[in-house]
Amino acid sequence: TGPMTYLDSEEGVSVSTVKNENYFRSDPNGTPYPYLDKVTTFTFADAEVEVAALRTQQLDAARLIENQFPGQQSIMDDNPGEFTFSIEPMIDVASIQLNNTQAPFDNIDARRAVFYGVNKARIIEFNGKENPVNPISWFANLFPSYETIASYPGYNLETRDADVAAARGYAEAAGLTEFDLVTPGFRVQDAELIAQDMMECCDVKVNISSQDWTTMVAAVEGRGYDAANGGTAPSYAGVIPVIDIMLAPGGGRNGGWDPPANWQEAWGKAKAMQPGADRDALFAEMERIQLEEWVPTVPYYGVVSNKSWWHYVHNMANVAQELFSNNKYEDLWLDADAPEAGN
Repeated sequence: TGPMTYLDSEEGVSVSTVKNENYFRSDPNGTPYPYLDKVTTFTFADAEVEVAALRTQQLDAARLIENQFPGQQSIMDDNPGEFTFSIEPMIDVASIQLNNTQAPFDNIDARRAVFYGVNKARIIEFNGKENPVNPISWFANLFPSYETIASYPGYNLETRDADVAAARGYAEAAGLTEFDLVTPGFRVQDAELIAQDMMECCDVKVNISSQDWTTMVAAVEGRGYDAANGGTAPSYAGVIPVIDIMLAPGGGRNGGWDPPANWQEAWGKAKAMQPGADRDALFAEMERIQLEEWVPTVPYYGVVSNKSWWHYVHNMANVAQELFSNNKYEDLWLDADAPEAGN
C-alpha cells in the first residue's frame, strides 16, 4: 500500500524500490504520488567513502551516523546555497533504566547512588564534542530549560566532588555493592564508563552483559533485570507524550513504574490542561519529585536525527518525527538537471 514497491537488493549494499502505480494518495492538484520513479538506498561500511559519495553527488541525500557529522558539515560549508546538513533534536533518550520493583533498585537510595554517581558529562565528552548529544531531563530536552538540566548531578563538573560524596553515602545507606547492567552492543562503551564511575565513586561493581536490542527490551518489559542501558526513541510532539511513553502508569517504557502519589496527582491534572504557565508549574513539580523523591531512571544524553541533501532534491527537509513515519518520500522531486534525472 506504500508509495514505493520492492524491485531488487544486494545484501549489505543496496535496496531499490520503484513507483507504486496503484498508490492511493495524490497531491493537492490531483497528481498521483509518488513523484519519483525509483529510489535506491545504499549502505556503506566505510564512513569516509560514504561522505565522499555524498560530496561527489553519487548520493543525492543521506542520513549518516554521528561520527560522519563533520564531513557533512564541511560539504555544506564548501557549497553554500547548494547543500544542506540539518540536525533535529528530540529523537533518542539514552538512559539507565532501573527496575524499581525488586532489589537492589526497589530502594530509592540505590537509585540515587547511580543518579549521582554516573559522570554524564564524561559520557557526552567521550561520544565526541562534534556529535550533537546533549544533557537531558526525564522530559528529554523539552523541559525544563537547558541551563537547569545542565546543573543536574553528573552534568555539572563544579559539583562533581559533592555528587560523588552524595553517591557514596546513598550506596552505603542502601547496601548497594553490585548490580547487573544489560546493554545493546552500540552502547557498550557507555556502559563501561558507567561501570567505571560506579566503582570509582562508590566501590560498586557493575556486571555488564551485551544483548541485542529486542532481547534487552523484552527483559525490561518483563522486569527481569537490575538495570538496562537503553532508552526510548518516540516521536516527541511535546512533554505529554514523553510522559505517556516513558513515565506514566500503563506506559512506563523506560521502567518508570510505581510513581509516588503526589506525582500521579500532578500528572492527572497536567495531562488535561492546555499549554501555559499553570501546566508548566505542574511539570516543574513533577520534575522535582523525579529528582528528589522517585528517581525512576537515569537519563544521560539525547541523540538527534540528521539529514543532508543537495538542493536539486526537493521536499527533503529534516523533521524530528520523520524517523518514525517510514520515510515515505512520496512528494520528493528532482530538478531536471539533477545527476539522477532521467535515470
